[in-house]
Amino acid sequence: MTDPYEPGSTFKIITLATALENGYSPEDRIDGTGGCVFKIPGSADWTPGGHGGGNMTLRAATEESINCAYARLMLGLGPQKVVDTAH
Repeated sequence: MTDPYEPGSTFKIITLATALENGYSPEDRIDGTGGCVFKIPGSADWTPGGHGGGNMTLRAATEESINCAYARLMLGLGPQKVVDTAH
């Protein structure tokens, strides 16, 4: 498990809160396959570290701290929604 004080770990919880506020359930499924690379327009590619988890529930992605699952969730929600929740 990652250090609970790392910023990425904090944003997983903020992303989860955003997802729940937007109708997601802890039992909804997400792709947590590792080795993910995201192309962000106007920015360098984003490659979250950590291990993968395959197709899994949000609950399992949280319990196992799966970065790629949360990166996909955040991008699916829209990064601005997650930022708004953080504020």
